[in-house]
Amino acid sequence: MILAIRQAAQADLAAIARIIATTFVERIEPKASHLHNNLVLVAELDGAVIGFAASFLTRSALGETRFELDLLAVDSAVQGRGVGYALVARCIQAASESGADSLRALVRTDNLAMNRICARGKLLRSARPYTLVIAAAKPVNAPATAAHAAHLVPVDTLTYRGIWLEGDISQAAIDQAHHRARDEQRSRIGALISAEDEHVAALLTRNGFVSVGEFFWWSLKL
Repeated sequence: MILAIRQAAQADLAAIARIIATTFVERIEPKASHLHNNLVLVAELDGAVIGFAASFLTRSALGETRFELDLLAVDSAVQGRGVGYALVARCIQAASESGADSLRALVRTDNLAMNRICARGKLLRSARPYTLVIAAAKPVNAPATAAHAAHLVPVDTLTYRGIWLEGDISQAAIDQAHHRARDEQRSRIGALISAEDEHVAALLTRNGFVSVGEFFWWSLKL
């Protein structure tokens, strides 16, 4: 048996969708129109796609380029054979070649296999878990130009286009994220908060954000 890792093509989306459907709790679907905005790798065993990894680039508030390892999954029939680690290793190589300053992955705390793979790949885990909250983008009446200190990050993933809120999250920042999402036809707004951020958590809840789970950040300086 020969394992090959290559860049995905549109013809691979059906196999990727099948793997997503059987490995992810959340109902998400890869979109052909988003393929060009991502680096999507597939793992192929004897000609059959048995795993994939999807990544994209973002820029921090300080201007650093981040290689975001967004989605990774392996067919349950071949899990435990090193396919996931092979995909992560190739993503690290691609991140280095891209000139990014760092690679990072947001991993559910209960995803033990992916947490082990990240540790094996020499990524460093955040000291504490974070809660990921999301809200659907919607029209708002507040001004789009109110001052705020948050960093709004546009993200173009394999499954959705959205805005991430980073840094000092305020009502003005949330409102501007909604305005920008509407103007740029983005469907989702997300933020990561720690257990200590009770004020921010309450603010986000009042604005319709809901938790989708607890996650660790894994990161690697390049």
